[in-house]
Amino acid sequence: MLYYFTGSDKRAQEHLNTTIHQKFNIGKFKDTIYEKDPEVYNALDRQGVSEWVYMWGATPGRMNIPRWEKLQLGDWMLVYSQKVFLYAGQVVAKLHSREIAEEVWGANANNETWEYIFFLSDLQRIDVPVEKFNAFFGYKPNFVAQGFNNIDEGKFNLRREEYDSTLSMIQSLSEEFTLSEEYFEDDNFQAKVNNQKAQQLLKENPEPKAFNETRKKASYSHWSRDPRVSATALHFAGYKCEVDAAHATFISKSDSHPFMEAHHLIPMNEQHKFEYKLDVVGNVVALCPNCHRMIHHASDKERMNVIKQLYDDRVKELEQYGLNVSVDEVLNAYFIEGYK
Repeated sequence: MLYYFTGSDKRAQEHLNTTIHQKFNIGKFKDTIYEKDPEVYNALDRQGVSEWVYMWGATPGRMNIPRWEKLQLGDWMLVYSQKVFLYAGQVVAKLHSREIAEEVWGANANNETWEYIFFLSDLQRIDVPVEKFNAFFGYKPNFVAQGFNNIDEGKFNLRREEYDSTLSMIQSLSEEFTLSEEYFEDDNFQAKVNNQKAQQLLKENPEPKAFNETRKKASYSHWSRDPRVSATALHFAGYKCEVDAAHATFISKSDSHPFMEAHHLIPMNEQHKFEYKLDVVGNVVALCPNCHRMIHHASDKERMNVIKQLYDDRVKELEQYGLNVSVDEVLNAYFIEGYK
């Protein structure tokens, strides 16, 4: 399983400096640890961290205790602070000790200590803004990581099955996964698409197209989209919704066509998995505004049915662009659970 803990306020920042940004001298508590639980001491000793170790703790909250009890040795932990996931490490031991926690971190205003302690192996530096984390695991853009928690199990399992290990998944999140412009500015992009003139439409033949471009935005890169590609796809669709051509919409003042929105069937966030471009006409479907919102925000059952329909209509064309993908892989990209 994959867990995380947050340390963003002033007190938590002090704790990060004490036991996360650098190893803590746990060796001075070795007798106390051994008396409390010899197996914990032996586990630390086996990992070579019985003297100096990274460590964190949770207060005895209603949800913290059962979550800590569920925590297994070998589980991975992410460290979050001030809108960025900073580190990843494995749990090598855990110990319940108010005495040690109070000695290390003190107590809060309610006289609680961070006594549900876990020890971590050598931390690996990652740099994952919360926006990337949310998109990668299928959380809403406004999701905020809080406290000591685990990744939603369904979301974790959908991502985890794509990788050989949890570590390789974390490395992909940190080093390969890149957000698309759609995540930040879809309304602005749709306006650009509808402002394309007829002479700007592309005369492209279906063929695989290598990609090599990202653009920098804030502290992260993202895949850009060419509005001419999407405008061409809307033109080929006859400015009709590809879920149901009978879906009525208004006339766009920018181009005098029925207003449609462009949607990448294989989401641009998945580009890191593909050799060829996802921003191609064959991967862009025309949707009425209602269907476009539905494909992002409806129940999994509704979304599944529509995505399957669009996939069946497009699978042969996707193959022409070198985009060989199964319907299960597409549904996975939308974090639709229980589709098998």
